[in-house]
Amino acid sequence: MIQLYKKGNTDYKKNGDIVLLPTECLLDSTLNGDWIGSMSHPIDSEGRWKWITDDAVIKAPASDGTQQLYRIVNYDIDDNKGVTCDLEHIFYDSMDDCWIDDKRPTDTNGQGALDSIITNPKYTGSSDISRLSTAYYIDKNLMEALNGSDENSFISRWGGEIYFDNFHVSVNKRVGSDRNVEIRYGKNMNGMHLNTDMRDIVTRIKPKAYNGHTMTNNGVVDSPNIDKYRIIHKKAMEFSDIKMREDAQDDDEANGIIVCDTQEVLDAALTTAAQEQFELGIDAPTVSGEINVFLLQNSKEYEDVKELEKVCLGDTVHCRNKRIDVVSDARVVRLVWDAIREKVNSVEIGELAYNYFDDVSSVKNAVEKVINVETNTVIAEKVQGVISAANAILMAQKDRANKTEVKAILMQDTDPESPSYGALCLGTQGLMLAMERTEDGSDWSWGTAIDYRSIHADYIITGILSDLNGTFYLDMETGELVMNDGTFKGVLNTYKDVGIGNWLYLGTQATDGNFSASGITVGPVGSGTDNKPLINMWGNQNNRSGSINILPFSGADDCSIFLTRDNSGNSIQLKTSALTINGKGGLTGTYQVTNSLTVEKGLVTGVS
Repeated sequence: MIQLYKKGNTDYKKNGDIVLLPTECLLDSTLNGDWIGSMSHPIDSEGRWKWITDDAVIKAPASDGTQQLYRIVNYDIDDNKGVTCDLEHIFYDSMDDCWIDDKRPTDTNGQGALDSIITNPKYTGSSDISRLSTAYYIDKNLMEALNGSDENSFISRWGGEIYFDNFHVSVNKRVGSDRNVEIRYGKNMNGMHLNTDMRDIVTRIKPKAYNGHTMTNNGVVDSPNIDKYRIIHKKAMEFSDIKMREDAQDDDEANGIIVCDTQEVLDAALTTAAQEQFELGIDAPTVSGEINVFLLQNSKEYEDVKELEKVCLGDTVHCRNKRIDVVSDARVVRLVWDAIREKVNSVEIGELAYNYFDDVSSVKNAVEKVINVETNTVIAEKVQGVISAANAILMAQKDRANKTEVKAILMQDTDPESPSYGALCLGTQGLMLAMERTEDGSDWSWGTAIDYRSIHADYIITGILSDLNGTFYLDMETGELVMNDGTFKGVLNTYKDVGIGNWLYLGTQATDGNFSASGITVGPVGSGTDNKPLINMWGNQNNRSGSINILPFSGADDCSIFLTRDNSGNSIQLKTSALTINGKGGLTGTYQVTNSLTVEKGLVTGVS
């Protein structure tokens, strides 16, 4: 029986204002999708059709045995066909009357999140999801918060599957049950369109334990269905929760890790683990598609699918392929229910897919916009925006992350022939990367390490290096260092020991021609004896410390560097191990330089 409540009547616990006699009433529900419907009613002499108006509500029997409320959202009247209308589940009303101004469920489970975002006592919610997460909801309605496209939606942060029951919503780990319903297929049937995907079948497993340990003689485990296919589908699988004693940590067994003392024990553990994969259906094809029970009910093939009349949304069904006699499990991801005949009209089976990270790409695109595609360099004035956007990506990742008691994890591929050969160790203190093993093969040879303060690597390859505020940038390819305020542009080099036969390298060159070496100004070029360029060094403090960097002048055969006194008349003193006089390096302590160096095109040729 389908009852109608006229607009304004919200006493749904009582009978409706009138009983309708529609010719069709189909309720279409999709797992984590739309709950909608359609209804057709004749233009009857009693005038029941006149009650079908916008905002009226019908109550109809549902597939789970309950009575569900649906609101009429639009209708159309045709003198010949009667009245047709579209329906939305009554919980869709929460798009209008359950508004969230600012709610931030923080570090809470699914139930805590629902309690926070359901702001109208008219609605209730329940969840068995124990994982902890955090989300921010500002100016959203309840339906958006539950399953909107925003990355903060409940489904994105906590996961789960949504099921409506009038004004109550449950978001649990899983909807439906296994009612032991089996459908049989294997030939084309009018009303049944199923796709069988054989690409991911595995009928032979080569199991590997933690750290690459295998069964005796690289043994394998075969599926009971291995002979039902034309070829053997083999795959290597790693079971990192199975370890040999030498690889185990003290608390592994307490944490559920299987620790094996002998090869025989390891063989048994790996065999059991592989067999469990076959029990989970890895040796069966993936089945998806649609079955129209209404079309099949008058055919002889109806016997193969009639049990579908018992299923509900989210249920597991067992699909038996009559050609190869292999059973695959699938979920009812969409169900169309005939509320007049009170039976399933059609179902869609397959697997519910989740993709929580699509929206993060918009943040990533913002980062990519600060790259100059013509020069393949960072746009200096946008460096601060780069960091802000990068932080936004990491914060988006952090907000989606699940808390875990594990303080560190090791991901590795120990097969040298594998394209993903290598290891990543990730924990609360940083991460390490390796692409090769140590010489004795006992561990990975870690080539890169990143902690909170630094990066240690054999190579750090980059194009442009800049500070946070864009004050300067350094072109790592050309060595050009540029101050964006125009005070400096030049080539940055490092110094080497000064001594006969050694080269002197350029220090930082200012636009006024002066040179700076660790606080000591070396500047301006003058004219000396025999037209040799002279560089006088002076300072305004006593006992300066640092190193001396000198420009190899072009266009001159040699130059002399005279160390003179500071502004107070004191001799300049250098505390350095970088300066070598007469080939004697490694000077320590305070060393007073009073002599001059003769430099010929940057090469030290004499000390006087």
